[in-house]
Amino acid sequence: MATLYEQGMVRPGLSLEEAADILWVLTSFDLYRMLVVKQRWEPARYERCLAQLLIQQMLEPGKR
Repeated sequence: MATLYEQGMVRPGLSLEEAADILWVLTSFDLYRMLVVKQRWEPARYERCLAQLLIQQMLEPGKR
């Protein structure tokens, strides 16, 4: 995470702590369990969705 900050790739106004919280929430096993196990998403669909969410929430738009 710190490397993204050092490279200036993190969304402006997003603190390191906030970015860590976003990462923690979106990569939690509970979210995976709800979508893949309970809703029967294909793991590849979950992976694509997770990647898109992480990019949207954490990276500066011009550096995606």
